[in-house]
Amino acid sequence: YMQLCLAAGLGLMVSQMAGQTPQHRTRWQARLQGLLQFLLSTKMLVRLLLVVLVIALVMTHSRMGNGAFFITLLVVGGVVAWRSPVLRQPALWLVASMVLVDVLVIGQWVGLEKVVTRLQGTDLRLNRPEGSDAFALAPGAVQQESLEERLRAPRAALGLVADAPWAGHGGGAFEVAFPPYKTADVIPYHFDYAHDDYVQQAAEVGLLGLALWLGVGLAAGWRALRLLGPSQPRLHRGVAVATLTALCSLGLHSLVDFNLQIPANALTLTVLLALPFALRAAETGRKPNVLFIAVDDLNDYISPLDNHPGVKTPNLERLARRSVNFANAHCAAPACHPSRVAVMTGAIDGAALASLPPGTRILAKPFSVEQLRAALAAL
Repeated sequence: YMQLCLAAGLGLMVSQMAGQTPQHRTRWQARLQGLLQFLLSTKMLVRLLLVVLVIALVMTHSRMGNGAFFITLLVVGGVVAWRSPVLRQPALWLVASMVLVDVLVIGQWVGLEKVVTRLQGTDLRLNRPEGSDAFALAPGAVQQESLEERLRAPRAALGLVADAPWAGHGGGAFEVAFPPYKTADVIPYHFDYAHDDYVQQAAEVGLLGLALWLGVGLAAGWRALRLLGPSQPRLHRGVAVATLTALCSLGLHSLVDFNLQIPANALTLTVLLALPFALRAAETGRKPNVLFIAVDDLNDYISPLDNHPGVKTPNLERLARRSVNFANAHCAAPACHPSRVAVMTGAIDGAALASLPPGTRILAKPFSVEQLRAALAAL
């Protein structure tokens, strides 16, 4: 659950970072003011809350929990830097600060060395005397549960999948259906879950259910990648980071644990996966393709309007077939100059460009009336 909260927090922080332009301050008073504003901002509050969550994650001493999160941090940081040049520098700074400050510094005060010790004591293969307890360590022992021991239950549960590969044994039926499939090395122990979300899903709802489950995750990940495009708004990029971080972190951790069998985790992940789809209407970030053709005294003498049989304009006909056509448009003034001024500025009461107030913006181009007057005077 902390991994999912960190994913949401990282997305919120990225949404506050993206697209910001650094302000260059020359005087020390201005720099001090900027520093104080940053320290009192919501971004700093989010940063502090993320620090608290990272400390809590480190204090769990979870090998896969910590490993999955920080592998995810590096992977998602690289994806963000690749997909969104605007976020490249902020993403690198964020990854560096999370790893160096939150873990290597603060983690030393709260017990990071214990996580390192557990990782150092973890073997890939079984390294115990025969007949010893595979799931409980003697007091003071430094040898940790090996990866081979951790995967015993999921391997035994593959028999459930083999017997009902397509539809499974039913949702929530693992605890009841698993005992007949226990192998000799797991018989003494009771398992509510398979300690592998992928195997448990396949055992309960079959390979079809597992494929649907994975398909939803892949679809959310693909949509999140699209939301990281350079033309996307800040909120979209933040949602993409939250979704990708949650998917990658929980996807790794679920290889050796039953995270998604806990309702709070499953519901939180569902919300994070749904967010990219909620932004579908604005996700493309494409600008409208508008072509404006202005011709003095043309009136409606074009063949697409079909008001004058003798007029043939084949190029405009071809353009009209590919476009949205407005057949009931009217000029703002019965003269060429004020009608053009109305189209370009939105002002319908200006008979001439000179009558517009200073500072009026031109709709089609990012320059002012004064700049347009200077350009016309140069002709």
